[in-house]
Amino acid sequence: MPAPDLSILTSRGWLPNTPAEFRDALMTAGQEDSVDAGCLFNRAGETGRALWGVVTGQIAVSSAMNGADAGPGILFNPGDWGGYMPLFGRVRPANCRAITDVRLFQIGYPAIRRLLEDRPGWWEYLGLLAMMNGLAFATVAVDLLIPGSERRLAATLLNLAGCRREGDPFTLHLSLTELGEMANLSRHPVADILSTFESRNWVARGYRTTRLVNVGALRQLADGD
Repeated sequence: MPAPDLSILTSRGWLPNTPAEFRDALMTAGQEDSVDAGCLFNRAGETGRALWGVVTGQIAVSSAMNGADAGPGILFNPGDWGGYMPLFGRVRPANCRAITDVRLFQIGYPAIRRLLEDRPGWWEYLGLLAMMNGLAFATVAVDLLIPGSERRLAATLLNLAGCRREGDPFTLHLSLTELGEMANLSRHPVADILSTFESRNWVARGYRTTRLVNVGALRQLADGD
């Protein structure tokens, strides 16, 4: 089987917003790894051992603040990065579970620390990653305050697919129940709303999958336009 193309990491998300020298140094220092679907590989409360980026697959992220059995609040898609908190002297704040088979690119903390010792100014780019992920979680929290069920579900779909404001969407590998938990809705309203969206050709549904077809229309609805 051919190796996955790592270019998604340097063309989407965090790394394209950093200088080429930093990107090249980081990509040279890491290696690929695989995670089977269903595996909980990033545990809240642990110090971990590596910064990781998603090359292929999808990861459900659950905040430890909501308890050990909390459902996921957001998905990490190809191009997204996690595992950075221990570099700032903190334990990992979230549980991350692979919901499909996942390919990761991992850079061990010792290698990153060596790079940062040589170039202390590069800490800025780790701070940028923390800020970008923080904004993503904040957007999810704000969108959950949307009162209308259709608008709230549209915003949730966009957040989960990684395209709330810009970018192309990823297919969601989630059940109706899981989508409902993430949008603060029960399963049956989610099914009804998705049927409406599908009739408008805004989404396409399959077994435990939802593909966003008309992102522009979903954004207009989510924003109340």
